Amino acid sequence: MSATTVADRPNLVVATASATVGTTIEWYDFFLYAGLAVTLAAKFFPASDPAASVLLSAAALATGYLSRPLGGLVFGAMGDRIGRKKTFILTMALMGVGTTLIGLLPTYAQIGIAGPLLLAVLRLVQGLALGGEYGGAATYIAECAPPGRTGFWTSWIQISAGLGLVLATGSILALRLMLDGAQFDAWGWRVPFLLSAVLIGLSSWVRYRMYESPVFVRMREQGTVARSPIRSAFTDRANLKAMLLSLFGLSIGASAVNGVAFLFTPIFLQAVLKVDPTLVVGATMAGVVAGTPACLVFGALSDRISRSRLVLAGLVLNTVAMVPIFMALEHIAAHPSFWPLAGVIFLELVIFAAVHGPYAALMTEMFPPSVRYTSISFPFNVANSVVGGLLPLVSLGLIAGTGVRLAGLAYPVGVLLVTVVVNLVWWRGFGLRVSEPGAAEARPDQVPGLEARFGTGA
Repeated sequence: MSATTVADRPNLVVATASATVGTTIEWYDFFLYAGLAVTLAAKFFPASDPAASVLLSAAALATGYLSRPLGGLVFGAMGDRIGRKKTFILTMALMGVGTTLIGLLPTYAQIGIAGPLLLAVLRLVQGLALGGEYGGAATYIAECAPPGRTGFWTSWIQISAGLGLVLATGSILALRLMLDGAQFDAWGWRVPFLLSAVLIGLSSWVRYRMYESPVFVRMREQGTVARSPIRSAFTDRANLKAMLLSLFGLSIGASAVNGVAFLFTPIFLQAVLKVDPTLVVGATMAGVVAGTPACLVFGALSDRISRSRLVLAGLVLNTVAMVPIFMALEHIAAHPSFWPLAGVIFLELVIFAAVHGPYAALMTEMFPPSVRYTSISFPFNVANSVVGGLLPLVSLGLIAGTGVRLAGLAYPVGVLLVTVVVNLVWWRGFGLRVSEPGAAEARPDQVPGLEARFGTGA
């Protein structure tokens, strides 16, 4: 297959579907833990102190995030050296194995402290795999997309987190409805993890049919593949500057939004507001199904207007709206009702989409092809580790320490404020330039060089 035919529409649809389906299944694996955090707290941590068990469960959740930067470096460099497709298949297999083994893991009551320790190890494995996933998916689709449509096509990756959450919460909800409480507590909670083995087969089939990125094929033919992507990414001043901007002016804020929407909200509703888990799962699934497609709208919009300004507006909107949204959740929790709860979650997802719809396209335009996978993966995963992974633990700790339920929002709101300020000061002040629709936008496979990409500030 030639390096240019992937951009034909039929092949582009296959390429996008391949990346999105695989990424969705990896997010399914990862979100299962969040959806069952309260149940897992009782299974893998001492039952004498329920509040401490929930905090320890959140800590185990964080371990999966803390290993993501290493996964981003390892698999990012691999994707820049041996190809996007081979790396995709490897990260998928690693994630599936980790998730399936969680479903087979003996509990604290059965093997004592070894149970939570093994759980933490498997969460680390999941984090390594997911660390290599996003940068590869964003790079792959951006390099296959036609000029002027990068925002729309890469926004399909952004809905994969929502789809993964729907699959995870849907499987949990179905089991809670089919089984009585004793059955679910005894063995039912294991089933969603074990289903990962089936989903691995589906993912393998889908990703095996993927074509290699035409940009990587061209680099390989021309002999321009980076010999040491990590060294190249971190020693080039312009590229390092772009990575720092990506981290502090974009990714930490996006991670805060993602962590609140997909992780902290369901845990807050169940562990803090004591809303029935079945109601939380059902309302979350409905709100996410309705709200996640907004990513496609904002992604397409970013092909027409400034991506950086659109993302900045989304960051500001999330900063302003977060406390009112959680006040609404408190109000609904006093008299729980499905549709009002689903409506608030839908609103939360629409605001989330304002940041995440254009996010992948903006990231891919910041880096040259030879180190793109590595350069996207590292700041993205550092942000998701420090902000997204620690968010439930830090926020629940703030609530426990202060006794104020909304105190947990101080962490994500503070991070968003930092991102907004850095974005305003650094984006233009340090000479970094990202191509904008309507200007001299270049395709990700036609970037002439870092100095042309980032201006004289390099």
